Amino acid sequence: MSKKAVWIWSTNANQGTRGFSTTFGFIVRPYKFQRELREALAPEWEVEFISADVLDDDIPAADVTMCGFSIVAYLDKERYHNLVVIPELDLMQYNYAAIKERLAEFL
Repeated sequence: MSKKAVWIWSTNANQGTRGFSTTFGFIVRPYKFQRELREALAPEWEVEFISADVLDDDIPAADVTMCGFSIVAYLDKERYHNLVVIPELDLMQYNYAAIKERLAEFL
């Protein structure tokens, strides 16, 4: 049985965008990153990408919550249990092995 990871891709307040996952150069290819990360972490992990509403108390159930370093400023860290923050360089370089290692270190 695989574990579940929720990746906070962006934040919003009542569905109005507040923050994105990382720098603009990376956002240009978000679907490539999301698809390849899911493939790299399978079958151990099932990854769901979300836009988190910072005004809503509902947080999707998961074994771990992940986000890029630049989005941490928008999050109330007390609300998100098991938060794994991924360095921007790993995101921009599509370094899936480093992301997988980060997950392994956390658990």
